[in-house]
Amino acid sequence: MLLAAGNAFSQVDSAAAPAGTGGSYEDRMVTPELVGGGPSLAFASETPRTNYLHLGLTVGAGYDDNVFPGADPKVSDFSYSIWPSIALQQSRARLNWTLSYSPGFTFYQKVTERNEADHNFSANLEYRLSPHVTMSLRDAFTKSSSPFSAGLQNPGDPGSVPTRPVDIVPPLADRLSNIGTAGLSYQFAANGMIGASATFSNLYYPDLSQAPGLYNSSSKGIQGYYNHRLSGKHYIGATYQFQQLLSDPSISETYAHSVMFFYTYYLQTNTSLSFFGGPEHTETDGVAPTPLKSWSPGGGVSLAWQGVHTSLNTSFSRRISEGAGLSSAVRAQSAEASIRRLLAKHLTGSLSASYSDTTLLDTTVAGGNGHTISGTAALQQGLGDHLSVGFAYTRLHQNYSNIAALSANPDRNRYWFSLSYEFVRPLGR
Repeated sequence: MLLAAGNAFSQVDSAAAPAGTGGSYEDRMVTPELVGGGPSLAFASETPRTNYLHLGLTVGAGYDDNVFPGADPKVSDFSYSIWPSIALQQSRARLNWTLSYSPGFTFYQKVTERNEADHNFSANLEYRLSPHVTMSLRDAFTKSSSPFSAGLQNPGDPGSVPTRPVDIVPPLADRLSNIGTAGLSYQFAANGMIGASATFSNLYYPDLSQAPGLYNSSSKGIQGYYNHRLSGKHYIGATYQFQQLLSDPSISETYAHSVMFFYTYYLQTNTSLSFFGGPEHTETDGVAPTPLKSWSPGGGVSLAWQGVHTSLNTSFSRRISEGAGLSSAVRAQSAEASIRRLLAKHLTGSLSASYSDTTLLDTTVAGGNGHTISGTAALQQGLGDHLSVGFAYTRLHQNYSNIAALSANPDRNRYWFSLSYEFVRPLGR
């Protein structure tokens, strides 16, 4: 697994607002969310740990009333999982790195042939080459069978690694996923920044017979951006991105170009409002005798707020994206909202909802157009300094009539209980 490719990584946390009004190099600029990734749901009172060794163990049990949405009648099953984890994080004057690894073991009560030994690895490295030039490398690799166990697989700081947009929630099927980024950012003036990055991602089903109608997919891309600070609260800029999007065993291949202009307003140090928009051009090669070319508008808006005991993220976007299991690249519209709240001293609750609608760019192939609606409610109760228990419920509805793995029973309910132990030890001073 290589530490390579993607979004530029800023010299400071992209969720934080500028401390001052600009005018000096010491007041470093913030990488915009469109380039550096979305905000975190951490509370403002939760300061990130630095220089630590993290050891953890999570055991859990879950019930899924529809493990194979393509089967009729429904197949329900109980699962039991154990997830040990280890993470190392170290910060120096010019270097900041994090490594985390979590193997997983999942056992099913009925469908024992899907028992799985999973792996989750992530790496994040940020190195300041000079006072104003920062290099970043990030990678996240996952081998998993259940799409609902991702929350157990990210020890340390899950927000520090890139993630794949999820438009389709697959059935219980073995899959490998890898996504990486590499970038450089250069603050060439007190209020000016430029950057470049590369990205790659792969989604692979070792046995496609477990997910009939779904495809392997991959993407490669490069991006450049310019970021200008009008004042301590106002940022404007533009990005250019080129992507190559592939689906396999489909013969669909898409080349996409996009130019996005963005504006971000930091209402307070813990609140940001962002807008972006611009044209996108695609050229798709498939079974058609000539490439399918199209122009379309892209854009979106996001709002992030981090309070002492409450955090909130909402967003809407319309973008060209890899199929992530579909037979070609897609034009995706998605909306998401998440809220996290400290309900009592050791009790935290969260609610999230999402909607996505996808349209295939390759109109010559069948299947893929459809939508996904999901919602999750979760509670976590601390039982002292090291122990915690959690409960989560997810409701999922997917409407993809031409995908055999999803079409028979589109509704799915998932219940999950977990018991976690966490040990954190400082490293060095």
